[in-house]
Amino acid sequence: MWLCLYLEQLPLEVFPHFEPEDLVAVTDSIKARTLVISASQAAMQQGVTADMSVTAAHAICPSLHVLPRDSRAEGHRLQWLARWASRFSSWVSVEPPHTIYLEIAGSRCLFGSPRELQRSLRGGLGAHGHQARTAVAPTARAAGFLARWATHDASLIEQAESLHAAIGQLPITALELPPKSARRMTRSGLHTLQDLLRLPRDGLARRFGQSVLEQLDQALGKAPQALPMFSTPQRFSADVDLPQPSAASPHILAAAEHVLDQLCDYLRAHDRAVERFICRLFHHRREATLCQVGLRSPDRNPRRFSHLLAEHLNRMALPAEVIALRIEVSRLLPFDVGTTDWLDNRGTDDWLATVELWQARLGMDAIRRLGTHADHRPEYAFTVNAHDSGCWPSASRPLYLLDSPSALQVKDRTPICGSALTRIQGPERIEQGWWDGVDISRDYYVMSNSRGARLWVYQDRRELGWWLHGVFA
Repeated sequence: MWLCLYLEQLPLEVFPHFEPEDLVAVTDSIKARTLVISASQAAMQQGVTADMSVTAAHAICPSLHVLPRDSRAEGHRLQWLARWASRFSSWVSVEPPHTIYLEIAGSRCLFGSPRELQRSLRGGLGAHGHQARTAVAPTARAAGFLARWATHDASLIEQAESLHAAIGQLPITALELPPKSARRMTRSGLHTLQDLLRLPRDGLARRFGQSVLEQLDQALGKAPQALPMFSTPQRFSADVDLPQPSAASPHILAAAEHVLDQLCDYLRAHDRAVERFICRLFHHRREATLCQVGLRSPDRNPRRFSHLLAEHLNRMALPAEVIALRIEVSRLLPFDVGTTDWLDNRGTDDWLATVELWQARLGMDAIRRLGTHADHRPEYAFTVNAHDSGCWPSASRPLYLLDSPSALQVKDRTPICGSALTRIQGPERIEQGWWDGVDISRDYYVMSNSRGARLWVYQDRRELGWWLHGVFA
């Protein structure tokens, strides 16, 4: 089941100040002629239509404002809309310059009937400033035909048996044919797809080419149609202009929140999260100011992003007023929902948010954190200020180590630390370091004294002495 979004006015909608009530049209150069390719509703009511020359359009509507086509902006917007549409379907396909297909057979259990899905998509597109004609059909080709050429918008064909009658009423211009072949069909009295379907297949192919049969068979489900799956790059970047230049943090944050919402929508659509993003602040005739925001755990919560960015902005000294900003993410991570149940220790605790707040106010290097390192020697088995804590040692290893091992007295072959020590666990032999000149050979024990202190003690197998190296909680 395929749903087609035909964005007829995309060439107009990519311009930031476009309004349907404006008398405006977009033109493009086609075979050395400048033609209208899209016109606003107000301009069409005045008689301006697509494929009309600019001279004729101005003759009909003298106050018409003409804009040159921005193909690059259209391509970027179509890609962005395809990413947005990915929340409704696992298979999205883009057909430039203004068509998007969604496979929705598996989407109905989440978003309701095809009619409800059409309404949701049209409402979401409207919120982003776009209008689209939609159609649903068992084949993508038929959905594309109906979305663009059907008399009524929001066509819905759920049964393959109804495809023949549904597409039969469409004009032959629905087919992607060379202009010469289309004129020959019209002179032959062929005006609708139903007229073509009545003709013998062999004769139709000989007179007008095999492409006609291929498109008709694809629309009726008699031949497969390969639609490439839209894949998004594993990065995010979006810009926004400030309404007016400003150096005030609240004004900058208000503009950034629009892009942060886009970022979080993008992350939710792809079930991803981020642990770091960059906010570039652009000034007039000055280098951009860089603001890096780091998180202690991957997330996609816009409120969390906005709160941390606000802390960074409040302590920044800007060299000039900000005219625009950009949010960038170069690394996407899998999203782990976790839990906030205090009875389940797998949840995300509030202390992570506290650490992020300290880092935003004091700087990333102001907060130190212990992390593990792949080395069995206790002195080298940890790092400081690591981004990821890694796997902590088991209960047989203490977190607290002395700056340097302390020699213990020995009486009757028993080490003494305040009193004679009693073995609880061990030995654990560690022999490592021959490659870097810090070779050790030790047997470690967990021991306790008469006061109940649990100590980590080792016997040096080379120097034949006992040493205190760590203390348990």
